[in-house]
Parts: sequence; C-alpha cells; structure tokens
Amino acid sequence: MIFIRMSSRLLFLRTAQHKRLEEYLINCLDSRTITMENALKEASEDSTLVFIMPIGLQATSIDDALSILHTPYSSSVILMRILNEGKTGLLKKAQLGPGLLIMRIPEEGQSIIERMKEEYSGNLLSFDKGISRGQSEDTLIAFTSKPINRYIADDQENLPFLLVNMPVTQMQRNIRRDAVRYMTESLKDTQWYEYRINIYDAYNNYMQHLERLMLALSDLELGFTLGQQWTRDHALVLYSVTAYQVRIFSLLPPYRIKKLLIGLEFNSQGQRFVDMDLYYRNKKVEFNSLDVQTRKQGRAKIAADMREEIIAGLSKETLKRFLDIEGNLAKKDKNTNVTI
Repeated sequence: MIFIRMSSRLLFLRTAQHKRLEEYLINCLDSRTITMENALKEASEDSTLVFIMPIGLQATSIDDALSILHTPYSSSVILMRILNEGKTGLLKKAQLGPGLLIMRIPEEGQSIIERMKEEYSGNLLSFDKGISRGQSEDTLIAFTSKPINRYIADDQENLPFLLVNMPVTQMQRNIRRDAVRYMTESLKDTQWYEYRINIYDAYNNYMQHLERLMLALSDLELGFTLGQQWTRDHALVLYSVTAYQVRIFSLLPPYRIKKLLIGLEFNSQGQRFVDMDLYYRNKKVEFNSLDVQTRKQGRAKIAADMREEIIAGLSKETLKRFLDIEGNLAKKDKNTNVTI
C-alpha cells in the first residue's frame, strides 16, 4: 500500500510569443493542452504541468495562464530541450511552482490534514490558490482516500490542499517516515482493521480465485497481506468445509471490504462462481450488516456495481491477467454457476 508519491512538477514559462511556444511544446515535446479542471487527472510522477504566462506580471497566478499543457517529461528535460534546440528566444522567464505530492488518507482520516497543518504551519487552500501562492521551495499536498498508484482526481471528496513551506523532497521523506503514525492515530479505534478472508470453491479452483483476490488487493491498494493458509470452517455441527484463508491489514472499514468481496464472487455473466467470507474480530461480516439501502439493491446488483468498480480500478496489465483467469475458469468448467 502506497501512502505518498510525487506528482507532476509545475513549470511557469513567461513569453511574448504564446502561440509559437505552445506549438513547439505540442509538436516537439508531445504536449497536450488541458483545462485547469483536468490538471490533476493528467498529473503523474514523470510529467510536468506547463503554464504559459504573459510577460509583465508582478506575481504568478494561474488565472493569467494563456495555456496549460501536460508534457510527458520532467521540467529539467523540458528546459534542457528548449536550450539545446535553440528555442530560448521564445522565453522571457522560467519559474518552478511548488512541488506537488499526492497523499492517501483513510476515509475517516480528515483529522490527518489538520494534524499536518499544525505540525508544518501550513495553509489549507484550493488547488488553484495553492499553485498561485506556492513558490519553488514549497510543497502542495493533495489528499485522497483512493489508491494513488494511478491517482485520478475528482471533485467528489472536496478535500483541501495543504501548502507547506518546505522543499518537496524533504516533505516526502518526512511523510514516508510518519505516514503509518498519521494513519493509526486517525482511525476511530486507533488501530488498523485486521481481516480474515475465507475462500470456498466447490470446483476446487482455490488458487485461481486466490490470485484474483490478490490482484485486486494489490492493484487497488486495499491493504497489506499478513499471511495465507489452508483452514477448515465448521459451518455446521459435525460438518466442516475446506477453505483457503488470507489475512490482511486494511484502512477500509468492514462494509467496504465486504462489498468488494461480493463483487469478486461473481463472474462477467453475473454468475456466482466462488464464495468469499469476511471475518473481523473473529466474527463473520454478514450481508445483512450492510446498510438498508445497499441491501435493497440485492446481492446481484451490488456484485455487478462492485465488479465494474474493481475492473475500472485495475491497470491494463492486471486487468488482462484478471480476465484471463476468469476465462480459464470458464473453459475448465462450463457450469460456473455455484450456489454456496
């Protein structure tokens, strides 16, 4: 599970030749024009958000940007190319904005933002204002409860950005050092959720379903795997069934993990082809533990929605492997509709 990562560097280029500079960046550096609303969606560790600015400004504000471009190169590579390719005449001034970090926090972890604001004497701002006020030696931190290995921003969380007067590399080191402490202190019970997941399969395809589960846990950054083992589940008196058990630590509450497992129980045809039970504090998390509105949708609808969410969150490589496993299971046994 990743708690912190770098994002795009912010580069401000002041010019009196807006269109010529924009054309150069697009044609020679594979840049694409974007809107401010989509800036974070485009941001990644190995790219730069370039703001083309007019000359004669006393202060830098993104409201004055003539164009915003996403360039798939670091800011140093962009400036090197401009210098080496004889395009310095297009520029009057180049300036770096604040370093940009993406930090993952628990769904109930908004207290982390206030804690870090106090510790680093930071300012809570919108993304636009954070970029405008921040300097090259500052850090602007974006917060999300979503996985950040392929972070895609949206406006649904409405979390503020934290502007800190500290260089981005130093700030990243500090957060890496303190991330687990921040996470633990923010949880309601001041402890991580520890779960047991039992996999049951009447067709004995345990390892295939285990791999599907592990692909989802890893790629969606749902938690840390603590261990795996075969076990026996005594569901009824004098009767036990074989199960393969996975133990994990997670920031997500039981209802979120339960819904995800429901999504993994069904294949692409809407057939339930495996059973995955969730245990928290030695107690099974039942379907009826979900809220009333969720239960009213029915297990099949929840499964379809969660499966869609899982697939949307997987990388291309992981999704291919995930679907290949399901395809192999379908070929292995035509009748995959298992009632457990």
